[in-house]
Amino acid sequence: MSKQKPSQAKSARPMEPPSPRTALENLTLVDADALDCGVCFLPLKPPIFQCMVGHVLCSQCRDKLASARSCHVCRAPMDGGYRRSHAMEKLVDSIRAPCPNAPYGCATKPAYHDLQPHIKACQHAPCHCPEEACGFVGSTETLLAHFTTGHGWPCTTDVRAEESFHMELREGFNVVDVVDLDGAMKLLFLVMVSPERLGRAISAVCVRPPRADGD
Repeated sequence: MSKQKPSQAKSARPMEPPSPRTALENLTLVDADALDCGVCFLPLKPPIFQCMVGHVLCSQCRDKLASARSCHVCRAPMDGGYRRSHAMEKLVDSIRAPCPNAPYGCATKPAYHDLQPHIKACQHAPCHCPEEACGFVGSTETLLAHFTTGHGWPCTTDVRAEESFHMELREGFNVVDVVDLDGAMKLLFLVMVSPERLGRAISAVCVRPPRADGD
């Protein structure tokens, strides 16, 4: 009988199964309604309450049904009222959703119930380049580089909000990069200079993502 070579013996060993925690990264939520309140159908967020059987609802709906004597789903008796569902609170807080603006630089993964508020305030939401013949779409940060390198528009940077500054304007688009007083947020302005019969017209607009409420 021939002896098995060490390399062959090593390759013949069974592969170790993947870690359960590694598998969790590829989970798919089949029924998103499972994370919603059973009354208002909005995403559940702490504090969460449940009946004796386990049907859950949010705190606002629980307050509205405080006088109910039976569960809103199964009609089980509610002698002690709805009680806190700490296990469900821990679950919904642990479910993270990537921001849809991830392709534009947002690395935030808020809890599922905080996703919509995050989207409304996300600074990485895409904006379109105002040049009619240009189809560039990107965050305000990438737009600043696009304006200067892609179109060669003059740019004035290091401008702080509520402080006076000097800039030279030329006809067409001019870019102003403004930092708020706390230095936490950058605002991008486009100053348009166009010739008129008696001089020049100057207009300014703040370039920012559209808000989810349409404002």
